[in-house]
Amino acid sequence: MLELRRNGPFEARLPGARTVESAEASQVTDGDTPCSAEEAVTRMLSVEGNGGQYLLGTGTYDPRHPGVPWTFRDGKWGSDCAGAICFAYRIRRSRCGFNDQSQATVCDDLNVDSLLEDADPRRGGHLELGELATIPAPGILLITPTIRIPEKQFYMMGHVRLIIDATKWNPAAPKWADVIYLECHGPNGHRPGVTRNHGASVDQHDAVWPKWNHRAAMVRIRSRP
Repeated sequence: MLELRRNGPFEARLPGARTVESAEASQVTDGDTPCSAEEAVTRMLSVEGNGGQYLLGTGTYDPRHPGVPWTFRDGKWGSDCAGAICFAYRIRRSRCGFNDQSQATVCDDLNVDSLLEDADPRRGGHLELGELATIPAPGILLITPTIRIPEKQFYMMGHVRLIIDATKWNPAAPKWADVIYLECHGPNGHRPGVTRNHGASVDQHDAVWPKWNHRAAMVRIRSRP
């Protein structure tokens, strides 16, 4: 089982931000190839409760500042849920050609929907970055997709979380409430940027939205060898 740990001392790098002091974080990567699930969990734990705020459309992995998830917009440092995942897995958010397929709702950028669509062949995915998972484990993404019902003019934005603990998961009686994750969630201005939660709200989501394309799904990011 993956051993979860917090990193040691932090050093301010940008206003309202923290940087990871570890040998792993000091290794600058190109932003194209994901790190391991274990490192992603460690990186996400390093910013749990440590500065930042939710700001839709912000956050990424920047090889020049590998320990900082926040990006600057409108005078504020922040990240959204997908930006935090990019930071955790050391992958740039802007990726030309990513999820470029006929069923895509978003391409050339990592967000909730492109991450799920890429990983799911039923949604036209090519499995470039991830693949669907059926058993939760540390480092796996728990995604509630964006729901669009054009005929009813209905839109509900999706969300992505990083699982850090699934030791209570029972395959015979699966409940998202038994899964612990880290997330960067709204509304805009919510502080601190990254917090811990369990999946009870995801169980509620699935009860209201039972169709396969509306229900929560898990994605395993394919890390580098």
